[in-house]
Order: sequence, then structure tokens, then C-alpha cells
Amino acid sequence: MGRKKKDAPTVGLVIDKQLRAISPIISAENRRELESNIMAGNTVPIVVWHNTILAGFDEYEICQARGLPVNVKTLPCFNLPEAIEWACAYLYQTCSDRNESYKRYWIGLRYNNARENKRASYLPIEEDDIYDHILNRVRQNRTAVKIAKELQMSQGAVQKYGLYAKAINSIMSKNPVMATSILQERIHVSQTNILLLEQLSAEELRRVNYRFDLGSAKIVGISSEPESPPPVKQINQPGIKSMPEYDPDAELAGLLLTAKSWTGSLERAYHVADFRRASSEIKCQLHEALLSLKESIEIVCLSLEDTI
Repeated sequence: MGRKKKDAPTVGLVIDKQLRAISPIISAENRRELESNIMAGNTVPIVVWHNTILAGFDEYEICQARGLPVNVKTLPCFNLPEAIEWACAYLYQTCSDRNESYKRYWIGLRYNNARENKRASYLPIEEDDIYDHILNRVRQNRTAVKIAKELQMSQGAVQKYGLYAKAINSIMSKNPVMATSILQERIHVSQTNILLLEQLSAEELRRVNYRFDLGSAKIVGISSEPESPPPVKQINQPGIKSMPEYDPDAELAGLLLTAKSWTGSLERAYHVADFRRASSEIKCQLHEALLSLKESIEIVCLSLEDTI
């Protein structure tokens, strides 16, 4: 049996900055249309957790400004990470018209918070409506594999979006305007450059953001994504009479040797190389290559953690 839920108070709801930043700001035209619908009595519930709004921020603001009663739906999440998981899954399902940056962010943020709740085991609640249905689905999909299967994408894509969401949140904490501009696709930044921006201080981000013409209709960006390598030509090989037995550890064992080799090379370069005298060109190239390597390492580490 599901737990009996009580309605939250209709006044004094809390607007958490982190949860508010997850939901996109609607346009002035859509806000006017929403206000007209609310005045006509056509509303959807404002979803709350512990008196904190998860969805329906614009509806709440309009009702407060107009002095209208608030229709509240209380969601029985167990903690903040689960509440964020639910909000991301809900926004992904209900805001299908949003741009790809927001969708990547919601998938990645959902995955990151799911990892925090990985070992939690919750009893399902009774599915009264779409809100409970999404919460049950969130609780059943707490790994990249399951989220990827639900959203029909690769596990690697989910994990990569997790790094993207982590970087966006880091930028958001230092320069909310720039983070919002990236999510709204007023500026385009590649995955590699997102990781680069994540390393910058608040002052450095302010200087970078100042260089973008946010009022222009033209989309600008730091750099484009690298082009895909040309397809490898297939060479006909002679038939093999017998295949060797498959070793599930072989690929990871080879990677282990490579990782140890890279560790030695990095430590040697750190202690021997003269960073000040080296050319800016080679330092920039190495920096970008190491950022890309770092991203690949983090994705592999996430896969290991999800399966250990």
C-alpha cells in the first residue's frame, strides 16, 4: 500500500536556488499564456518536497502576484538527491520542446544524483498519477545502464552528460549568467571546453563571458567539436579456423598496463620538464589533450564504480 500523502500548505513555499536553476525560464509570451490559463482556472499542481518547490515555479509566482490559491501536490522523496532526480526526469518528459543543452543537463544531473542514491532501497509507492509514476521509475533506474535503456541511448552518453552537468553546476556557482546562456544555447561550448571553463575562477569566467555578444542572434562559441575521423577501410582477412577463448579481463588488463605507463610519463614530465620555457603552443595542445584524457578516464571510472 502507498503511504497516505498530505497536502502541503498553499502559502510560504520555499524556492531553492539549486532547484530553480534546473527549471528553464519561460519566455514572456509563454508566461502571458500561462497566466491566462491560470486566471481561467486551468492549472497543473505545483509539486513540492518538504515545502520546497520541485516543479511549477512560474505558476507559483503568478499565483502569488495575483493573490490566487495554489494547487499543491506533495511528492514523498526521501532526500534532496532523489528530489533532484525526480525534477530532472519530470522536466525531460514534460519539456520535450527544450533545446539539447537542457536535455543533456537533465540527463547528466539525474545520473549524478542517482549515483549518490545508488545503494538506497526504497519501497515503491502507489501510482496515483504521473508524478508518482515518474518517482517510481526514478527509483528503479539508479545506474547509467538503466537510465540509458529507458532513454534509448548509450551508457557512455549518460556518463558523459554527467560530466557535462557537473561542469555546468560548477560554472553556475561562479557565474550563473554564463551557465544559463550555455543552457539556453545563446552560446555554444564543446564538451572539452566545458571542462576547461569548469577550471576557471569566477573572475576569469566573467572576463570570458564579457567577450561573448549575448545580444546577437548569431550563435557563437569557443571552438567547434573535433571532426570525426574518416572511416577505416575494411581489409579482407583470411578465415580463421578456430577463435581463441574470450577473456573478459583482457581489455581491462591491457588498459591497466597503459594507465601505469601514462602515470610514469606524467610524473616524469612534471619533475623534469621546464614549464616556463616551453612554448605556449605545445602547452596549449598538451592541456587540451590531457583534458580529453581526463574526460575519458572519468567515464571509465564511472563504469567501474557502477559495476563493482
